[in-house]
Amino acid sequence: PPVLLEAGDQVILGSSRLTVQVDGGQGGTGAPLLVALQPSDQWPAQDWRLGPGAPVTVGRAADNAVVLPDASVSSQHALLFPWAPPGARPGWYLADRGSSNGSYLRLAAPRQVSRLVGLTPGHRYCAGSCTLRVCRFPAGVADSCGRRPSMEDAHCLIDNLPLRPPTGA
Repeated sequence: PPVLLEAGDQVILGSSRLTVQVDGGQGGTGAPLLVALQPSDQWPAQDWRLGPGAPVTVGRAADNAVVLPDASVSSQHALLFPWAPPGARPGWYLADRGSSNGSYLRLAAPRQVSRLVGLTPGHRYCAGSCTLRVCRFPAGVADSCGRRPSMEDAHCLIDNLPLRPPTGA
């Protein structure tokens, strides 16, 4: 599912890290998006000013609006797009385009408390080297119904995850 981007978020695509800023503060679908590639041993820092209004492709191929010189990034890796979904905040969103290595979002700078984000089935939460996947069914549902386990049943890692705001939020 697409995820809303906010100022300071880090988008991690393969080995590449992009820092996101929305021009004009929190902005909305009409605010330009500023994207900065963090430098590494293999590539220099680079900046893009994108928008407003049009979807932006990100990947290794030369036909993307944001081209990343990283072999671990897919040729058509991700899409950044302005969106005003019903019942949710308008703004710039991130969606993976079926990449080989996935797209990850770091919600806060190191050692800072992040904002709350809703998790839905299909989302993965990474903490250190552990990855938790949000599923629709508790582990073992198929077995208890006398059915063959589904793929989701076999890979369910989160069961009844309480989503509560942190103390003082």
